Formats: sequence, structure tokens, C-alpha cells
Amino acid sequence: MKLFNTYCRCLILQAALFGMPFVAISSAMAQHSTPQSPATVFRESRSSIVLIVGAGGDEVAQGSGFIIAKNRVVTNYHVIEGLSEAYARFADGHTESVQGVVTADKSQDIAVLEVPTSGRPSLPLGDDIALREGDPVLALGAPRGLDLTLTNGIVSAFRNAGGQFLIQNTAPIAPGSSGGPLLNSSGQVIGITSMLLTNTPGVYFSIGISQVRALLKAPATASQPFAQWASGKSVNASPSLSETFAWIKGKVEANAGGRFPNDDPVVENGVHGAIQEVSDVRLLQGEDECVFLLKRKSRDSLQLGQGCESTIEDNYSESLPMYYLKDATEMLVYQADVPAVDLKFEGKKVLMHSVRSAVTKGCMDSSNNGASPDSSNDFRNDFSLLEIYQVPTEDNEHLAERLADAFEHAAELCVGRKPKSNEPF
Repeated sequence: MKLFNTYCRCLILQAALFGMPFVAISSAMAQHSTPQSPATVFRESRSSIVLIVGAGGDEVAQGSGFIIAKNRVVTNYHVIEGLSEAYARFADGHTESVQGVVTADKSQDIAVLEVPTSGRPSLPLGDDIALREGDPVLALGAPRGLDLTLTNGIVSAFRNAGGQFLIQNTAPIAPGSSGGPLLNSSGQVIGITSMLLTNTPGVYFSIGISQVRALLKAPATASQPFAQWASGKSVNASPSLSETFAWIKGKVEANAGGRFPNDDPVVENGVHGAIQEVSDVRLLQGEDECVFLLKRKSRDSLQLGQGCESTIEDNYSESLPMYYLKDATEMLVYQADVPAVDLKFEGKKVLMHSVRSAVTKGCMDSSNNGASPDSSNDFRNDFSLLEIYQVPTEDNEHLAERLADAFEHAAELCVGRKPKSNEPF
């Protein structure tokens, strides 16, 4: 692939770094792998290193990366940021397009790309926490767009900058080296070469590989096509479906319940309606994790006058298929000044199953006293209302808005996973 005017993508670390605290590293921790000569490390690692080239506007940008698994390449986030397309060139000269972004974290300056790697080996990951000052390190990359280059040095110090664990070392890097591996003497990756200190030779920084491990532990998601990612939709910048569900579940079960006026119309003799109690509100995931199941119990105590009281108990469960969710809107007032999240499901009928019983007592006409048998009812609706009860009134609107946003996010994660059946459950 022909390169034109390779553009500097190496992040420059400002002098403010000196204000960062040192990270304490235990001297008892040590590498346990067998050391190898730099020549051996280079020979065994070179086929796993890639040169990343991409177009962004009128510029051609260049950086480095390395294979960590079949069809998976790690690099710095800033290497691909702003690119509309990207390519990976291997040490044997073969070039593949970057097909997608598997996961990316701008704050940690890490990205995992989907690139066809064929049978090329991946690099083993080491333990950056086991490093000590003075340990030898090797940097591999393509500085200034040059072919694969090896430099060596030692670990100088450890830094913590904005939540990043940085390895300060003396293995020289230059623009274009960003995203390449920092290796220990056994050929294991212990960092991603990322930064240098301007006008200070011998001060270079790599992101600890433990931060890549942490990113890879996130729930697996489908790779996002690179063009789609480049259009501005970041990958894993927002919570996964399981994280979103857990957040919604916690908020719903903690705040949807309580006792409040039911605002029923006048029943008889000027006596006003009821008090409603809502309890045991639960949110579950069905066998299909994109279908949320809302369950609750409600109790309406209706004062009919002259000591006559009717109590209605209602247990219901409701199916909320996220892949059919069209809109979630925060409603300021639903009932008794209680905000609610109005969920609309693309005209699909959401299934609700209700079990109801009623008890009437204290009525002058004794024939009205007694309990009615339980009745079950299945019905469908194209919307659902999720009321917010227990939090202070001034917080209700804000919580409802946040819940609406969370449901919308869950719908976005599930929209491409519609079942073949036309039924939403």
C-alpha cells in the first residue's frame, strides 16, 4: 500500500505529568518467565505486529498495533480517531482492511479492532503489575512509517494519570509507534506504547496491559463496522445490555412502590375513591435477555361510605420486549401527580397477565359482603406505563427521564436482535 504524507498520531504528554503521584509497586513481585535475547523476541514477535494506516479528511494517518487473538488487533484509540477508513499491513507485506471496532475506550486510549489475521500468531500477554524499576523492556512498532523497528530500554518508573496506569521507560518511540507493544524480556506484552515527553529524550510512556485485560472482560458484543464507528457512534462508550438492565432493575425496584391517592371519581353519597398501595415491584429478564418482565402487586381500598369498604388485589406481570420499543417518554403527571415512563412498542401488543380478587365488607346490604373468586385475564396493549412513586416529588421527574433514557438505550442494543416470529414474546 502506498503511503502519502504520514501524519503524526503519537500523543504528546505535557509537562504536567510531573505532578502525578507515583504508583507503589511491590518489590516482591517479579517476572517468572524465561528471559530471551532481544533478537529472539523480535524474531518470534514480528509476525504479530501490524502497521495501521488510515484516511481522515485530506490526511493519511499511521500508527502501530499487535495481534492478541484471531482477528483481533489492539492499538491506541488516538490512532484510529478521526479516520473514515483504516488498513492493517502485516510484517510480510500483506494488507487487510480494518473491518470493525470490537471495543474502544477513549479515556484509556485503547481500541480493539476486527482485522482478518489468518494464521498469524497472537502475542502472549504478561503482567505489568509484576514489573520493577530497572526491568528490561522492548518496544516494537513503525515510527515515522518506517518498517518494523525494535528499540530497547528499561522501566524507569510507574505513573497514574487520570485513571491510566502508565509505565515510564527508556525504549525510544516516535510518531507512528503509538499502539505497538511494549514487551518484557520474555516476549510478553506488558504495555501499549503511547506517549512521549516533549523535549525530554529518554522519557516514554506505555499504557499497562492490565487495562486491556479489563476492557476485554466487558460483556461480549458484536463488532461494529468501522465505517459506522467512524460516523461517530462509539463502541462500549455506554453500558452493555446487562449493565443497563441491572441499573433499570435497581431504580425500578427501589422507587416504584408505595401508597398514594387513587384519584377515582366520586362513588356514592359524596364519598371519594380509594387509596392504592403498590408493592413487590420486580423487573426480570426472560429467556430472551431483550425481553424485560415487569411484575407487581397492587391493592386498592375503596371507601363506599357508611363503613362499606371494597378491597381489590391485583397481581400482574407484563412483557416488555426491548427490540420492539419505539419510544420511551417521561410523563410529568400520570396519576396523583406521579410521573411515569410511557413505553411505546411499535404497535406490537405487549402481553399483560392479571390475576384479580376483591373483598367487600361492612356494607349495610350484607349481600354485598364477601369475596369474589380470583379471575385471570390476558390482554395486550401497545404501550406500558411505569409509575415512579416513592422518591421525593422534586426528584420524580429527573428519575423518570433517566429511566426513559435507559430504556431507549436498551432498545438500541436490542433492535438488531428481533426474533423471526412476529410475536414480541
